[in-house]
Amino acid sequence: KKEGDLSSASFRNIVYCAIQLKKIDWAEQFVESYHTKVAEIEQENSYNFNIARIFFEKKDYKSAMRTLLKVTYEDAFYAITARILLLKSYFELEDETPLMSCCYSLNFFLMRNNTFTKQRIDNYKKFLYYTKKIFKNRLKGNKKFMKSLKLKMEQVSMVEKDWLIEKVNHYI
Repeated sequence: KKEGDLSSASFRNIVYCAIQLKKIDWAEQFVESYHTKVAEIEQENSYNFNIARIFFEKKDYKSAMRTLLKVTYEDAFYAITARILLLKSYFELEDETPLMSCCYSLNFFLMRNNTFTKQRIDNYKKFLYYTKKIFKNRLKGNKKFMKSLKLKMEQVSMVEKDWLIEKVNHYI
């Protein structure tokens, strides 16, 4: 295979599937070995974005965040997905001010972006809503509230639902 034989979308989908299967080392090896098969103009973004995802999965949130700074948001996928990864990193690091700022920024991005369907925007907004709810209530020790929140989350369609349910389960 030569440069350009692998689309950046296929590249990130392969990495995503490996991450979903918890094959993090395999995903990292794949990124290192095959990022040069993506078209040269997309190589750097593809590499940095996917390495950031791998850092996140390894719970190296600060490295994930540093690597995300190298990603340029030229398409809507990178723009939204990188922001969500950044937001999740702030959540994991319990860094409230940047987390809330990131939520605000992402919401503003969704309001002015016209490339997403109304349903998709709604799914992102629900993610933001529940992320803030969990974060703001996480230290209160109210298991009944968290169980109720989890039940509501299970009934709605949103992005990163499994991750949010995993987070709320920590407080039940």
